[in-house]
Amino acid sequence: MSSSESHEIADEEQAEFGYGKGGVPWYLLLFYISFLSFFTWYVLEFQLPDFLKQGPLGESAAAEVPAE
Repeated sequence: MSSSESHEIADEEQAEFGYGKGGVPWYLLLFYISFLSFFTWYVLEFQLPDFLKQGPLGESAAAEVPAE
């Protein structure tokens, strides 16, 4: 069996994903990173302190535990 009779497809011919050339545009990547940074800052700055105060393990739960 010669190489011309082979039914294998070369990698560069087989991998056609249809996304065009290149990867993710740099401005979308920058927007995504900035959104994640803002979301993390917002949660740590505003949501976490309120949750720790008003959540199920807040100040009222610590007051109910007797000291040993």
